Amino acid sequence: LGDVYKRQATSWLIEYGPSGFAQGLGSLVTASANPHVFTGLPSGTNYDFYVRAICSATDTSMYSALGSFATACAVENLPYANNFNNWPLICWDMTGGSQSWFHYNNGGTNAARANFWSWTAGNDAYMTTPEINISADAQVSFDWSHQYNASYPNDSVALQVKVLPNGTWTSIWGLKAAAFNSNDGAGTTFPGSFVTETFVLDPTTYTGQTVQFRFEAVSGWGPDAFIRDLLVEAVPTCLAPDSLMASNVSATSLDFGWTEMNSACLLYTSDAADDLLCV
Repeated sequence: LGDVYKRQATSWLIEYGPSGFAQGLGSLVTASANPHVFTGLPSGTNYDFYVRAICSATDTSMYSALGSFATACAVENLPYANNFNNWPLICWDMTGGSQSWFHYNNGGTNAARANFWSWTAGNDAYMTTPEINISADAQVSFDWSHQYNASYPNDSVALQVKVLPNGTWTSIWGLKAAAFNSNDGAGTTFPGSFVTETFVLDPTTYTGQTVQFRFEAVSGWGPDAFIRDLLVEAVPTCLAPDSLMASNVSATSLDFGWTEMNSACLLYTSDAADDLLCV
């Protein structure tokens, strides 16, 4: 038998796409060097790829076996928003508890779901954001929904924040027992119309820092809890009115009033007590 003649590859064809893509439907790039440098990819994304050798215009190899890689998670900037429409959550850490938050998607309503009704009491789950640069005085808001059940009173959810790299988790919101009732039509295993919470971060602690937020859910074996529409943003320079009220109501008229927030001070929660931020 004679020697097998092998040509030297002069370039390579790379097919790549999001993890799980169907081969033949990916993006193609021709590489002239090994290794090939990819640029412009989004952070925190999982990819699959295949490579074939091009030895001449008429002589190419079969595609290689499947390869995979993931781009690193970048520090997020303000504003940072996640509506929980897409799952799994990119660059979020869902570990650390005995259970895990998972995706609720029904009738166009998307949310993160703590499945208390299926967990025994005492099980917990954590849902931690990517790192976020708090480059200005900031506020955090989110929507929640939960039905209180007096037979299972110990469900709780808290929002915590930590300054990186060595800070400790500090709770800035949390509800338990009868207070953990959204009164929005929520049921045992489905959310209602949701309640919005907004908190101004203590500027002396968090402005200029890189932080993470996490939701901690602890089951009392009661109804499921739901979170959606997380937003971390700079405190607006023009604030919406608050404390809407009606008085002197008659059959044809009334006095309608509100609190003008643009000449007021905002309440924020610090480690020790509630304080005021005047804007």
